[in-house]
Amino acid sequence: MLMVGCGSKKEAKQELMLALLTEKANLPTDLGNGIVWTDVYLSGNDVVYEYNCNEYVNSIADLNMRSIAVKENILTMLHSSAPQMKEFIDNCKKADVGLIYRYTGNISGDICTIRISPSEL
Repeated sequence: MLMVGCGSKKEAKQELMLALLTEKANLPTDLGNGIVWTDVYLSGNDVVYEYNCNEYVNSIADLNMRSIAVKENILTMLHSSAPQMKEFIDNCKKADVGLIYRYTGNISGDICTIRISPSEL
C-alpha cells in the first residue's frame, strides 16, 4: 500500500480510498489455511475487509468464540507491520476510520465480525 502522509481528515480519507482501490485490484487473494480475502471497501467510518472461510478448515463458531484473541492478533500484526501499513494506520486515525474484519463461512454463511475502532489503532 503506497500512501503519502496527509494533514487533514478529508485528505486522509481520500488517501485511504485510493489505497483501497489499489488493494481491491489484487483480489481475491488466497491467504492460505482456508481463508480467501475477497473484498475491501470503505463503509461509513470503517474499512471493511471481507474474507471467505473454508469451514472444513476454519469454524466460524470457533472464530466467534476466540474473537478477542483474533482481535489481539490482528492488532499485533498491524503494529508490527511494514512502513506502508503504518502510514495506512496513521491515515485511519487521522480520518477517524476503524477497521472491520468480516469472516463468512462458505457452507453455513455464518459470520464472524471483528471491529477495531480508530482509538484502538
